[in-house]
Amino acid sequence: MAVKVITWKGAYWLDVVHKGQRKRKRVGTGKTGKKAAQLAAVKIAAQLAEGNTSVFTPAAEPEPAVTFAEVAQEWLQKYPALHSVRPNTLDNYRSFVDRHLIPYFGVNPITAITHATIEDFIEAKRRPGGSIRFQGKALSDASLRTGLRALRLVLRRAVRRGLLPANPMNEVEWRGQPHIENVDPFTPEELRAILHAAPPAFATLVRLWAQAGMRAGEVCGLQWQDVDVEAGTALVRRTWSRQRLGPTKTRR
Repeated sequence: MAVKVITWKGAYWLDVVHKGQRKRKRVGTGKTGKKAAQLAAVKIAAQLAEGNTSVFTPAAEPEPAVTFAEVAQEWLQKYPALHSVRPNTLDNYRSFVDRHLIPYFGVNPITAITHATIEDFIEAKRRPGGSIRFQGKALSDASLRTGLRALRLVLRRAVRRGLLPANPMNEVEWRGQPHIENVDPFTPEELRAILHAAPPAFATLVRLWAQAGMRAGEVCGLQWQDVDVEAGTALVRRTWSRQRLGPTKTRR
């Protein structure tokens, strides 16, 4: 058995020989490297004397880093199974993850996602070209707000899996533009002109829509059992959106 400190190519190395096996390992340079090599030589010699030959065991291959895309796809699968989420909301989340988050963060290790990289993402999406749907346009704050909610949930899952110590979204500095109502209701003259031009059945629907103030999906989701002609009432129970019936936005 022999454990020696040797110098080669300007650095200190360990030269270990034991029962026909040999291994050399570079330790470092300068006084620090020499001292580290001497201490390691003493430690390895003691281990070999006790029968511990782990110095000759090849180092295990490090496990590949978990990427953002892997966690995001797992979240898209698990989240609707574990939570009651509206189909339209889930569609919005899935669309944003597939079209914006994965193309931007996807191949990066989940551990590389920090509040700084998220703020860079927000900045990129608010510049011209940030939108996928409208070429050359910035992504709207409404879409970005929905997408960042999905990003927060993806990163929260990474925290729960022990891949991140904390959710970096908690440190992100961002605030969207204030919502400004820009309502321009029809005048009575305009509404009468629309009703006069529409086919009778559709005119009835438009009149109900205009006078009740329902959302578009709510008036399209009405069924005959929701309407009481004698009492003059309509009960809003569902909404029609993306070619399917679903609960109202407020679930009331």
